[in-house]
Formats: sequence, structure tokens, C-alpha cells
Amino acid sequence: GSHPAPASTVLEGDDEDRPPIVDICVGRAEELTMLRESSASVVFITGIGGQGKSTLAAKYFADRQGGYSHYSLFIWRDCKEERERFENQLAAVIENVTNGRLRGKDLAHQDEESIVTLLLNSIRDIQALFIFDNVDHYVDIERKRLVGCADALAKAMLTSNLKRTQVVFTCRPNVDYNVVSTLTVRLEGISLSATESLFALRKASASSVDIAAAHHLTEGHALWLDLFAGQTAQGRNLRSL
Repeated sequence: GSHPAPASTVLEGDDEDRPPIVDICVGRAEELTMLRESSASVVFITGIGGQGKSTLAAKYFADRQGGYSHYSLFIWRDCKEERERFENQLAAVIENVTNGRLRGKDLAHQDEESIVTLLLNSIRDIQALFIFDNVDHYVDIERKRLVGCADALAKAMLTSNLKRTQVVFTCRPNVDYNVVSTLTVRLEGISLSATESLFALRKASASSVDIAAAHHLTEGHALWLDLFAGQTAQGRNLRSL
């Protein structure tokens, strides 16, 4: 029979496993639309450090929790700790989803295929959005593929029939599984108009000529431009950008 849709649940683990707080996200409307409109089961957000991969993922994560969304389970995991096995990340999720019926420390000794199978079985009746942030050290740069358990999860998602569950990975290297059911969003520099918006939102005092020069010199690098805007914000005692 039909079951009522479960209430929305957000699993964010410990303090590291919370999305960054996004106060300003400019110049990424196109990428955000790509994410919102994609039916891909596996998504990669890639780009050099400081282009706003985590920021974009956090904005998407928050958007999906507001208004209409078919997801009822939202899971954010930060994977930047290099010593952390990906199996442990999944084991922690399984423990949460099963309300402790399956214990993380018991699961961590299972092989990667078993852990992935247990995870997908535990969410079979739930539509979930997973974000695994900063998975750089789980990427084989030459092959442009994930490795180990992260790769096992991606492959299982691509062959599973969990049509309305999505797994998003963020990382600096390019990743390409060359399958239709994946989406790769590569972040390049933000546009000049987005840079002008950023300076306006930061209430930064700079001429349009200086802003254009900064945009050109940084090739639109989001973090560097935001740092410049912060330094020239009103109230700071700097002569000029």
C-alpha cells in the first residue's frame, strides 16, 4: 500500500559535517540551474580551490530543503580528512538511517561492496540527496575516476534503480565517468558583472575600472575577489583596491 511521505530529515554528522554557511553566492546561477534541472543520479562539482564548489553545493543543498522537493533525506558529509576511509563515511550514514540498528563500528570492517549494498538497501524507500564534499583524495587523477569505496558507490548508483536519489561529490580534479546519468559541473572564474555584484553586496568602495582590473588579474577567481571586496569594504582604512 502507499505510505505517507516521511518528514524531511537532515543528517549532518559532527561539526565538520555541516555545509558552509552561505551569506553571498554570486555568479553561479547557471550552474545552480544545471543542478536543479538535472536528473543525474551522480553529480560532480569540480574546479580549482576557491572557486566556490562547497558554496555551490551548500546553496543547492539548502534550496532542495526549501519549497518543493521530492527528497525527504538530506545527508552532508565532509571528506577532507585524508586518513578517513570512505567506508567510515558510509557506515556513519547507515547507522543514522537505520537508527542504530546497524552499528557504524561493526560496518566499518565490511568490504566496500557490502557497505554500498547495505547503504542503498537502507534508503531503498527513501528519496535522498547526498553531498560528499572535498573528495579529492578519493580521485585517481590520471583515470578521472573515483577510487575504492567512493567509486563503488558511484558505480552502484549508476546501475541502481534509485531513480530519485542523487549523490553529489565535490573535488578539485576533473572526474568523468562518461555515462549519461552523470553530470559534471566545472567551476571556472565568475563573470565581470558577477564581480561587480559581489563588490556591491560587500559594500566595497572601488571604481568600476579597478574592479575590472581585479577581475582580469584573478581570471574571475571567486575567493580572491571576495577577499579583495572584504578588504575594501566600507569602514576599512585602505586607499584603494
